Amino acid sequence: MKLKKQTETEYVIQERTSLKGNPGDICNLNIDLDLYSEIKKLIQIEILVLKTIYDKDSNKFIEVTLEYDKETFLSLKPSAGKVKGKSIRLNLNSKELFKIKRMRSIDLNNYIKRSFKNLN
Repeated sequence: MKLKKQTETEYVIQERTSLKGNPGDICNLNIDLDLYSEIKKLIQIEILVLKTIYDKDSNKFIEVTLEYDKETFLSLKPSAGKVKGKSIRLNLNSKELFKIKRMRSIDLNNYIKRSFKNLN
């Protein structure tokens, strides 16, 4: 996880993962506990999560952007037993990421750059 950009109203968090690695990693976000606590204290904030997913077989990348408001982001559940030391692993609860997780190879015709608003 990398904090790519931070303003008074927006945080952009980037995380990279692989299609062939642990498939659960595609649907999760490892976030620093200090950053998570900072987000909790803010009055109003938008969080953009950029997931860059690499497919070793096709040697292709796709980037998925998920948008959260503060309330929705803080309502994300931690993965079971994944609060360790200075970070927490949140389940992003994204149908779009789940579909990508099930892919055998990235089809760039369908997934070059995707953006989704997660306000369930």
